[in-house]
Amino acid sequence: MKFRSYPDRDMMMLDLANVLASELAAALRQNDEASFCVPGGTTPGPVFDVLPKFAGPKVIYAAANRMGGRAAREGITFKQTPYALEL
Repeated sequence: MKFRSYPDRDMMMLDLANVLASELAAALRQNDEASFCVPGGTTPGPVFDVLPKFAGPKVIYAAANRMGGRAAREGITFKQTPYALEL
């Protein structure tokens, strides 16, 4: 495991978003879709803020939608778990 240190939270979130975007792009080059999991609450918000825009479908599975109007503005479909989980 490699530990990194950052001068501040913003730089850490930017680096994480860049790594995540790169991994998602690689997955999409090989598949029609890609998935990733994040913790609930506000923790992933800063990462979402700096991810590149994606025109494809976006779905969030969670127990509750706490994104407010942001989900609709960003074209995100919310599905409540465990009821909407399809494997």
